[in-house]
Amino acid sequence: MSRGTIAQHTALWAGLILALSASEVRAQAANFIMTVDNAKIYTPFHPEGFIDTVPPYTMCATYYAQFRFRYTWRHGYAEQVYTEPVGTFYPYYFLQQVFPNPISMPVASVATPAVRTVFADMVTGPVNTGGVRTLTFRGRGLFQGATSSVNVLVDTQLPPSSTRYREIPHLTEDMPLRPWLGWQQDLFATSYRVDIAECPGGPGTTGLGCGSAMTFQPLTPACGSSDYCATVPQTFHQVPTALQPGQGYEYRVLGMNTCGVSEEQTANPPRPYFKTAQACFLVNGSIPDGGVATFNAATLGINPGASVQNLRLTVHADHAQVGDLRISLTKTSPAVLGPLTVMDQPNPTTCVGRRMQVAFADGGASASTSCKSTEPALSGRINPIQALGSFNGTLAEGTWQLRVEDTVANGKAGSLVEWCLSSDVALSPTTFVPPPPPMIMENGFESP
Repeated sequence: MSRGTIAQHTALWAGLILALSASEVRAQAANFIMTVDNAKIYTPFHPEGFIDTVPPYTMCATYYAQFRFRYTWRHGYAEQVYTEPVGTFYPYYFLQQVFPNPISMPVASVATPAVRTVFADMVTGPVNTGGVRTLTFRGRGLFQGATSSVNVLVDTQLPPSSTRYREIPHLTEDMPLRPWLGWQQDLFATSYRVDIAECPGGPGTTGLGCGSAMTFQPLTPACGSSDYCATVPQTFHQVPTALQPGQGYEYRVLGMNTCGVSEEQTANPPRPYFKTAQACFLVNGSIPDGGVATFNAATLGINPGASVQNLRLTVHADHAQVGDLRISLTKTSPAVLGPLTVMDQPNPTTCVGRRMQVAFADGGASASTSCKSTEPALSGRINPIQALGSFNGTLAEGTWQLRVEDTVANGKAGSLVEWCLSSDVALSPTTFVPPPPPMIMENGFESP
């Protein structure tokens, strides 16, 4: 036999041996399979644990998780199989225990495999950083050496951070009865819990002391001692039901996820305080693009004959571009006073954001310098162009007209959600009765 022929036969035998070895490895792998059934996750909301069946499996910082492994065994011999981590999980996780470990696998076959369950308990380690990590576990036969492994995807979650409030700021007065609230997004929050509670006294000095009955950090969807609550997915919320007029409230927003809620006491302030306006009128009336809308209302004073002192005008408008608007107020009866312009296209270059929730009051901030491109574009206490003090001394009872003009036809319309009037002499809303039509006169005398 020539050297070339010998070399060819040697290569053939080597390939056959490798093929048989690979086939044996595949057979060995098929005879011992390790899989993950599920994970039992413990959280503040689920102190008894809940079953998570879809990877990545959630683990909460400082909380436990239990992984359930399934061993499918088809070997024709008995074995003691030891379950172990591949590599180290520290400092992100501690493997506390595996049980049973080792586990006894009986004689089995391809037709009648043996199936056993192994549990592994873990807790997060000293480095509690969020994110998805891959942990590898292995089952290893102590005598015959059969092995199988599985990758476990674990998503470590941290509780959300303390809330950063945008709207309504702490100590804001004369807010609408259905206020719009906004806050900064949190990277870890999947939803937000909003609570509002009535303050029996004034605002606390720290934003957490107005004396409300609001409980601390609720872990249930129930409102409990809050006057109003909601759980929402977004970073803003329009309160749909009216609060009480002329009343102080505190509110809080807690970021929420599977692993808990944000820390209330570290927010600044923990619970912003605001006070509602007095005589409010829910409108939800259209402000046409490039057009004019007028809204009529009527008020009563605290006593007959009482006069207005230090009038404030609250306007909540959901408009696509606040810088397009011109707003004026007129007292239409019993005596006409006005119109007084309170806002006129404040800085149309930069005032391009959506929504205004404003209390116009003499001595407030400038609308032109306060307006911005984010929602709400304009908020807080804003100085009117013409002083509302011009209404001082007029009768508190009577009718009023708010005029809202969209000065630019640019495809950006909106609506007036609510408007309110407040005074140092308290006002209350009453039914608006349109004035009677003018009488028909004939030859200078009234028709019979």
